Amino acid sequence: MSLTDQLRRAIGEPEADSFQLMTEQLWTLTGADLLEAGKAWERELADVPEPLRDEVLAEQRAWLVEAQTWLRKHNRSLYTRVRGYMLLGQACDWKYPWPVDNEADYDVCVAYLNKRFGRLIKSS
Repeated sequence: MSLTDQLRRAIGEPEADSFQLMTEQLWTLTGADLLEAGKAWERELADVPEPLRDEVLAEQRAWLVEAQTWLRKHNRSLYTRVRGYMLLGQACDWKYPWPVDNEADYDVCVAYLNKRFGRLIKSS
């Protein structure tokens, strides 16, 4: 059972999409859960043709480093988070790999713009 499936089971939401899972929920996993997820990963890696495994692992490592760098850069404030969403949208040609709640994104942007507008009024 994959780590995502282990997490779904641990929180009692077997149908949860991966984007709905939160990092904090990892605390619900036991050592046995992590061990099982590791075994599942090894089984899946064994399906990759041996000549490609090192390349797959290197590509995965590079992607993980890039994802962590992206999060550190864009998850510091409301502004950087919205900017990160916009940059991610551009990077994937606005085809997000998860359902996008456009209304919520719009609300966040409106709140941010109202905050900026309020600062402009005060400084005038």
